[in-house]
Amino acid sequence: MVIIVMAYNTENEIIKSNLNQFKKIALLAYFYLKSGVCKTPSAAWEKACNTLNVKESIRKKGCPKAAFVGLFENNKSKNASYARALADLYKKAIIPVEKTKEEKWDIFRKNTSKYGIHDVAQNNNGQLDVVEVLFENKLLK
Repeated sequence: MVIIVMAYNTENEIIKSNLNQFKKIALLAYFYLKSGVCKTPSAAWEKACNTLNVKESIRKKGCPKAAFVGLFENNKSKNASYARALADLYKKAIIPVEKTKEEKWDIFRKNTSKYGIHDVAQNNNGQLDVVEVLFENKLLK
């Protein structure tokens, strides 16, 4: 049995939470991945989308899914690089959790060159939500 420590103790608590869709998907996917329900991050993301019965437009959005997968698999996609850099910036307290999404993304954009990331998107496309919810629940290593 795998014990997962986070603010939400059950699948049902995550589903009923007031979190936005990408944060719920990320937490459920983490839960499915770490509990062994799913073998891969991608499969865990898909299962979370199915569990939440999310709209097709949310299901198809690639940026948050690629960010989640990139935190657990060593791939070189742009969104995986964003996620790993965001995670590091959160862990180093360079991105304060009390800032707005726009302020957090601006801080990220100003620090990307340190991670070899260039030509960063002007706006957050869900990557920030994925990393932030995992960080806030102490699930990032």
